[in-house]
Amino acid sequence: MLSFKILLIGESGVGKTTLLRTLKYGYFTKCGVTVGLDFTIHHIKVDDVTCKLVIWDFGGYRNFMRMYWENPHFVSEAHGALLAFDVSSYETFLALEEWLRLAKKYNSSDLPIVLVGMKADLPRNVPRDEILKFMQENQIDDYIETSALNMVNIEKPFERIVEIILKKKNILRKKTDQKRAKVIEPSKSIAI
Repeated sequence: MLSFKILLIGESGVGKTTLLRTLKYGYFTKCGVTVGLDFTIHHIKVDDVTCKLVIWDFGGYRNFMRMYWENPHFVSEAHGALLAFDVSSYETFLALEEWLRLAKKYNSSDLPIVLVGMKADLPRNVPRDEILKFMQENQIDDYIETSALNMVNIEKPFERIVEIILKKKNILRKKTDQKRAKVIEPSKSIAI
């Protein structure tokens, strides 16, 4: 079985841990603040390839950032990263630059990265054109919006990062490259 280290990074309060718990338990569960780091193991099957994801859930408080920069082993040797922000908070979107710098500094330049717009059930305060511009400027592989509250696209970011990793490792040779930079939005039932 293939095993991949996945970074789940972004500002505090965007819903990273809530997404993970919803993925793990299959229902919405509100979470407190992650202190430092947390780890979750998740098994996923993508196109008949079973993978073990070791997901490193980074606490997003600014005072933890120094710890991450000074201890590169937390961030290094990742196979992929989920870069998360809250679609209702422009400030969390602006903070992505520093999280991206951290992930890229200690990993290969072609680190697979999926941008994840969290809390898609809330009113949008991050313009779509800015999201697309950020993706193009930073070579982000894909963008997916999720809502843990409404159980929308919970597994999608994890499936997509695995597809990209497998494709880059030449393990997956299907048409997944056509999905590059395609925006996957929440279902029509969600008001955005």
